Amino acid sequence: MAFVSCGDCSHFLPDQVGHGSGIGNCFRFEEYKLKNPSERELLSARASMGKALLYPRIERDCSKFKGKDDDE
Repeated sequence: MAFVSCGDCSHFLPDQVGHGSGIGNCFRFEEYKLKNPSERELLSARASMGKALLYPRIERDCSKFKGKDDDE
């Protein structure tokens, strides 16, 4: 898988404070947390997103990446 940046992903939720360049969040991860997964499942889900904090410009290997211009 190619490295991607959260800021280029349609699932990325930008930081609401300041100019939006801080740590954001992932819609897919937030949606997953509503299913009440175990701690182990949460860690596995975070690992599938590249483990690093969700800054918009940090490159990562994320299996859930979906480009903003990709078709649904």
